[in-house]
Amino acid sequence: MARIASYEEGPFPQKDHFHAALAPWKERLDENALFVLTAALRKSDRRRARLVAEALGWLAGPPCGPLLVPIMLDPVAPLHQRAAAAAAIQEYAPDATHTLSPDERGVLLELPVREMVSEAGDDSFAAEAIRSAYRGTPPADRGGFSQALVHLAGSDANRVTIVLGHLLAVEDDPERRRDLIALLGANPSQESADFLAGLASTARNRDEATVTQRLLAALRTQGYSGEVKPIWRDATCFATGSDGDSCFALTFVIPKPPAFTLAHFLISLVDGVRDALVHAPASKREADEFVAREREMMTPLSGDLPVELGVTILQEAADRTPPSRLDQEPDIGAAFRSMQSLLSGPRFVPEPLPPRRRVAPNAFRHLLMSAGFEYWYLEPNEEVMRPALAAISRPIRAKTNRGLESEIARRLDKVMPVLVERMVATGESERLGRMLRHQVRVLRAAGDEKRAKVCLQVAANLAAGDAEFLVHLAMRSLAVAAQAAAAEPSRTHGPEQEGRDSILHRIEEAATRITLREVAELDLAAEMYQAINEANRAAPSARRSSLAAIEHAALAFARSFLEWLDARVGEAEPSEPEVVALVTRLRDLLVEKGVVDPAYRLDAAGESAAAALNFVEQHCRGDCPHLCLDRADNDGRLLFYSQPPLWKVRPEDLRTHASPYRSRRPEA
Repeated sequence: MARIASYEEGPFPQKDHFHAALAPWKERLDENALFVLTAALRKSDRRRARLVAEALGWLAGPPCGPLLVPIMLDPVAPLHQRAAAAAAIQEYAPDATHTLSPDERGVLLELPVREMVSEAGDDSFAAEAIRSAYRGTPPADRGGFSQALVHLAGSDANRVTIVLGHLLAVEDDPERRRDLIALLGANPSQESADFLAGLASTARNRDEATVTQRLLAALRTQGYSGEVKPIWRDATCFATGSDGDSCFALTFVIPKPPAFTLAHFLISLVDGVRDALVHAPASKREADEFVAREREMMTPLSGDLPVELGVTILQEAADRTPPSRLDQEPDIGAAFRSMQSLLSGPRFVPEPLPPRRRVAPNAFRHLLMSAGFEYWYLEPNEEVMRPALAAISRPIRAKTNRGLESEIARRLDKVMPVLVERMVATGESERLGRMLRHQVRVLRAAGDEKRAKVCLQVAANLAAGDAEFLVHLAMRSLAVAAQAAAAEPSRTHGPEQEGRDSILHRIEEAATRITLREVAELDLAAEMYQAINEANRAAPSARRSSLAAIEHAALAFARSFLEWLDARVGEAEPSEPEVVALVTRLRDLLVEKGVVDPAYRLDAAGESAAAALNFVEQHCRGDCPHLCLDRADNDGRLLFYSQPPLWKVRPEDLRTHASPYRSRRPEA
């Protein structure tokens, strides 16, 4: 139940993703668990009822029928519980219908439809259910289906309008679209008049526009004058400020009556769009909750932007995005496709930089200490920082505080020019200039003109070759490094967990069967991810690869390493030439994928090879009881989804069976 509860907030999960989370329990399901789930369904609210019924149906299969039928037929039970039970019976226990009377079979078919119609404007699950049901109806029968939905919607004008709006959103045939529009006109109300007004303002088909205008005229004679409400007329956009890695979030809420499309982008000012997601169709409530959640999770600096400015920012990011990333990350392509109606608009002209002018030292310090700039510093593990840190961290022999301060000042005077010179050489001026100009846009949107002017002036000074801001940033970076060295290191998760969940999902999406080979890929990729990411973080900020690119590289490394291991004869320790060949092979993969700065690729490949070889020796040929390398084709689902470290999971806790083939998880 805890795993189900984790899905009770946010967009409704895709089925394959939800099933994957439940997979460890599929082979352990017993009678007690079935009764617990059944009892939970009878006590669930609407969203939880869907999740519990889906879990019960998928985990139990046909045996769930006798448990769900009494709930489905209980006239006292809430509609959402009965509908969730009915939907699970239809999908996972269709044979249970043979025990039902004709009237009961009618109830089974009607309940999910009635529930999705009654909640069509409330959430995306019901909206997508209506759209899917309509798409699945043969074209010749769609007219009767739409009339039946209108009948189920009853006298609620808003519900009728929303239901027909969802059907129009997925219907492309001009004649059937005109029939749906006619149904709207046949149910006179202010809601239908407003919807038709919005439809007329965006109609591209001349015949459709004519029919819509005629219906609007008829509705006006009945006292309903249609108006395009601002909520359905204008898209909205908000952006967060840049973090220290020059990344920020950009979110669009696009009205597509009777719902919304949410397009969310994670953008780097160095190499464009790094990740994205689309949520559609989303209700007004869901859209508001999504935006509120994103604001809460992001940097304290955020603001609502004019949509045209947001689109300009996105277009600038698209220009910097490597084309190969669109192939690797289908969610990014889907998000761009959802934005087509906005991307065709004109771009904002960038604000010109003012002439170079001195900025007071206090202004630099106040800016870097203010909200939204908390993570603007160079990390201690960056190679740019290492010589300076080594120079100032040597032991100081001073008998007085004045002597101590004098020695620290002397060392800083010596290292600062070199550090600033290295920052300029590695592109920090250009990167910080982009970050500052982005902050200007967000600060102005948030009404903070004072800081916006400072950022714009600092960006202008950097562009003119003035390095004073770099000096202040370098000083702050050294101070942060000193604080980090003095503090006790703490981790909420082991280092091997970083990146592991994302790699798991990438394996899951590509595999049709989860075997012990996939388990080995997951463990090795998680180990190699640490080595690649450490080399990547050592590179200058302006030349780092995205975490998604590191995940792809780690997975490619793991697969290449396993192929190399398969080709070896025996289990003897590899010779030096073999290890050199392995490292070269891994480095070539980084070159092919364009991941990690060229100066750090050999380090990444060497450390990854060492990590993989040590892992195999210590665990695969040592303390791990699962023998993934020797039993690669065995079912690995339960081990794959177990809590790491996997070599500590006992075999007696796992019951493996043949793994069924399944399709990929649907893309956003």
